[in-house]
Amino acid sequence: MTYFQNIPIFLRDGFVGSKNHMPLQRCFQTSYANIVQRRNSTDFFTPCNSSVNDFVPFYFSPLTKMAYTIHAGNVHLVNPNGLDLGIANMQDLVFLVCDVTKIAANNLHFWFSDVACNTLSQIPKYDNDLNNLDAHVDWHVFDEQPIRASIPQIGYPGVCQWQHDTDSRPNRASKRMAEFLVKDVLPLEVLECIVVKRDEIKIQIENWLSESDINIPVYTNTGCYY
Repeated sequence: MTYFQNIPIFLRDGFVGSKNHMPLQRCFQTSYANIVQRRNSTDFFTPCNSSVNDFVPFYFSPLTKMAYTIHAGNVHLVNPNGLDLGIANMQDLVFLVCDVTKIAANNLHFWFSDVACNTLSQIPKYDNDLNNLDAHVDWHVFDEQPIRASIPQIGYPGVCQWQHDTDSRPNRASKRMAEFLVKDVLPLEVLECIVVKRDEIKIQIENWLSESDINIPVYTNTGCYY
């Protein structure tokens, strides 16, 4: 999930860089600074003794607690120079969608977690064997009804529209923010597609793509948004 004006930055570099990647890939940010700082601490190192911020993070669905809090107007947009541009608009954010098997096939260094990597309620557990993915992530909280946010063009069936905690699902929000982390950089060639909410942004991104040598499908899909 990223601000749409980061796309030409990624196209220029040919990759999405982690927050700790050097030279620094200066981008628009829609995140909580205190959480970003927390993810850089030794309390949240991965099993290879790397900071979470050494990785490019992905969620396993578009409908997450973070997406909702941006939708609710709780997160600011900060430009590459650190200037606060005010409340972030979820309609201007886009989803970069990957297939984990393609990431593995490209011999990229990765981990996946069972909960949000910066959670304080429980210690995240990590694995890097895709054969264990089905057991490692609690897919029940992803797959229960009602389902929305399907991406039929790539065969993604969607996810439960509810991601918040309840008495019967006390850890659902954190489990729904389980992460797939790719070390250092994610080459754009491994992306399956880009999902946007507005046709205007789709057209803009397709124009940027047409000026590059990278071909990534772009789909307008309002169901992936709150």
